[in-house]
Amino acid sequence: AITAPTRTRTGDANLSEFKIIQTEIIDVADPNLLNSVTIQFTDPTTYSINGAGAYAYASGDEITINGSRFTISGTPQAGDAVSLLGRGGYGV
Repeated sequence: AITAPTRTRTGDANLSEFKIIQTEIIDVADPNLLNSVTIQFTDPTTYSINGAGAYAYASGDEITINGSRFTISGTPQAGDAVSLLGRGGYGV
């Protein structure tokens, strides 16, 4: 059996009920593909990656990082998080 190199997970302490509706690998050659990252929403329209940056977000936007892309539906609240987990990653 082939195991997917990454997976996504929402944070256990999330306040909203947004859902991850699609995850896909778009670049298997990305050197960071197996690295785990945490996307944390600072408000419903902005998120950071591993605590850095301020990236604009609207419900249904694709989030692309480390050779992976995923989409969420719903409106996240400040403090909500999503982890993109490489093999062996545990995330939020």
